[in-house]
Amino acid sequence: MSILRSQVVGCGSYLPARIVTNAELAARVDTSDEWIVQRTGIRQRHIAADDEPTSVVGLKAAQAAITDAGIDPSEIDLIIVATATPDHTFPATATQIQAALGINGGAAFDMQAVCSGFVFALATADKFLTTGGARAALVIGAETFSRILDWEDRATWARALEGASAAYVSFQPDIAVPGGVETVSAFFAQAVAAGCGRLVLLSGRGEIEAEAAEAALAGSGAEWTVLRASWFNQNFDESFFLEPILEGGLALPAGTAAEPFVDVEDIAEVAARVLIEPGYEGGLYELTGPRALTFAEATAEIAKVVGRSIAYVPVPAEAYRAGMAQAGLPAEVIELTLYLFTTVLDGRNTPVCEGVRQVLGRPPTDFATYAARVAATGVWGEPDASR
Repeated sequence: MSILRSQVVGCGSYLPARIVTNAELAARVDTSDEWIVQRTGIRQRHIAADDEPTSVVGLKAAQAAITDAGIDPSEIDLIIVATATPDHTFPATATQIQAALGINGGAAFDMQAVCSGFVFALATADKFLTTGGARAALVIGAETFSRILDWEDRATWARALEGASAAYVSFQPDIAVPGGVETVSAFFAQAVAAGCGRLVLLSGRGEIEAEAAEAALAGSGAEWTVLRASWFNQNFDESFFLEPILEGGLALPAGTAAEPFVDVEDIAEVAARVLIEPGYEGGLYELTGPRALTFAEATAEIAKVVGRSIAYVPVPAEAYRAGMAQAGLPAEVIELTLYLFTTVLDGRNTPVCEGVRQVLGRPPTDFATYAARVAATGVWGEPDASR
């Protein structure tokens, strides 16, 4: 009695050209490279182009695998595509790939099991092969999750909310931008209508617009929690302060007001806690660091741990506006930046708050601790050997 066994005879892969690094992601939402790497191992992700739906991504990987196996596509009589982001509910993405490969016979279907989808698809193909149900199987894992949610395309919201019972809402670049409050308010309403009854909002301290968004959340009918955060520590190593720090000087229209910078690691831990554990419904938590620093003081602390000189230069707001305009930045970006540096950063947010301790039962991360941690990665460059 012969025993049928399956064998992997070829492998292939495909990655879209566009790359989004953790640093780019952190510039838009409250996260950091370190937080993402520690929890997922991911340092960058590839984003499919507009003309690259899941079927195209899967097809290109399939073609590479078929070439590696040295077989003709006509030999394949089973195609299974593991995906949670198919082109359509029907026809199956697998049938589209089957047609693109010129295969006219055999079975083709999709399998949806998200992270474990490819494993299930491989096991299913093995059962077909070892029971004589198929002679040659093509198993594909392909996803285009970047298509699921786009703040500017409300048609994508329903899919992102499908099956969700709770959501963490972070609007980028800032709720204070024109239309920000209206957008998140519409999202709250759609989330509740979709059965997502638990919403946690990342808000900003001292922003009238953020307070309007908080009021919309409170009136949405959902169980809600608000996290009001100070300026992020990570602006200095993963966002728009990094380049000038590397160049040796940070010039800002920040004045002399102190800010209790908060670590996004703390924000992430607080957000996870209030999102999945009971007892935080209807709460407003102000998340700050343990002490307030001026931008000059924060820059000096970075210079100290890096071991080289980094200047801080205060710049008048109008001079900063002219510089941004000369650099070709959009008018809305210029206005938002100046609003945050002048109106919001006028001392109203200097007081330290206990939100991190209230949720986590520990003090927030000190700026010096953050600076030492980041300096050890080398992202701010090497120390000055002459000092």
